[in-house]
Amino acid sequence: DVSVSEIAAGLTSLFDDIALRARRDLQLSAIDELTLRASSGERYVIRPLAPSRTSYLYLVVQVPRNTAWRRNTNILVRRLNEELTSLMDAIDADE
Repeated sequence: DVSVSEIAAGLTSLFDDIALRARRDLQLSAIDELTLRASSGERYVIRPLAPSRTSYLYLVVQVPRNTAWRRNTNILVRRLNEELTSLMDAIDADE
């Protein structure tokens, strides 16, 4: 079995790779969400937090089958970005 942290790490790495290729190959300036659906019907949603920063954090959500997620992840990303602003400022200052 794969642990939750291993899934999250793999998904964020996949997001980084897709976002890089989208910018490089398709000239898409920003990817705001990646959604993957498993054969069981579950979805994995990856959303970058504070994507304009040099340090990236991600929200990774496992969504049960037949469950809405977009409005809830929009609200959560907005709230997390508000709370993380001072933390991200400190991280960016150290780089």
